Amino acid sequence: MADSTVTLRVSFDAAQISSALVWHAVEGDPARSAYKSQGRHAGSLHFEKGDLFAIELLAYGELGQLAGIEIVDASIITLPHTSLSTGSAPSPFASDHAVVQFGDWSKPELQAQPDPLRIGFECHTLSPLQVTQDSGRWELSLVVTVRLLRTDSTRSELRVFAFDPESEVGTGGDPPRQK
Repeated sequence: MADSTVTLRVSFDAAQISSALVWHAVEGDPARSAYKSQGRHAGSLHFEKGDLFAIELLAYGELGQLAGIEIVDASIITLPHTSLSTGSAPSPFASDHAVVQFGDWSKPELQAQPDPLRIGFECHTLSPLQVTQDSGRWELSLVVTVRLLRTDSTRSELRVFAFDPESEVGTGGDPPRQK
């Protein structure tokens, strides 16, 4: 099987009041969209064993207020769907634990914005995670702790942002039989 890269683009605004990351699957070569809108895996992220999973993070803010970002921590947290008749490993990315760290990130790069009063910074994972499981279903959360660097160099702010779609690998495991 040829490795394919599943890339998710997540973003936030430094002024937003919620902790929700806006997210969508990135399409294109060599990336493929993991989000399914139809069929058996509709509404979930669908992986295959051997896929590489990468994150692109974009931070937006007001020009003159946001000077940059630092990623302090980024973790994938998975909760397997299990029952007496079906089960999943703790993570699609590991057989022995449910929390996996994204450790290596690129340096944030300034991104041009269509609004001259806005600024954007982008960074991405340098070491994607690899899907190691054949099949299963998991609740999947990405939790990112970010230091927002303000133009006033004496002030920075820690924020935590997250998202949590369902994820599946392979067949997604067969649901329990109806009686």
